[in-house]
Amino acid sequence: LEIAKGFGSANLESDSSGDPKIRGRIDGISYSIYFYGCTKAKNCDSIQFATSWRISEISLKKINEWNRRKRFGKAYLDEEGDPVVLMDKNLDYGVSRTNLDDSFDWWQSIMKSFEKEFID
Repeated sequence: LEIAKGFGSANLESDSSGDPKIRGRIDGISYSIYFYGCTKAKNCDSIQFATSWRISEISLKKINEWNRRKRFGKAYLDEEGDPVVLMDKNLDYGVSRTNLDDSFDWWQSIMKSFEKEFID
């Protein structure tokens, strides 16, 4: 949460399973971080960064092109045809603060790149 706040606004919440969830905003883009493999809402073994836009003018062909060109971050169209962008991060056996900070930097770059290419 502290690292997320260094990139913009962020709040700690819980998901429907009681696991932690962070909701934040970076450069005006809303996102969530979901925690997986948790034991009693702690010691989670992975996280997933996620964002979406309510815009259904993007074709599956364009999404597939994005996924082919990009090494980090993956995109898909949800049930309504809106784009969703995800990035997974393994936390098993520990992650340094510097490494997690770098992951946020990658996430910021991925969101801005997707927004510039498809939304702006």
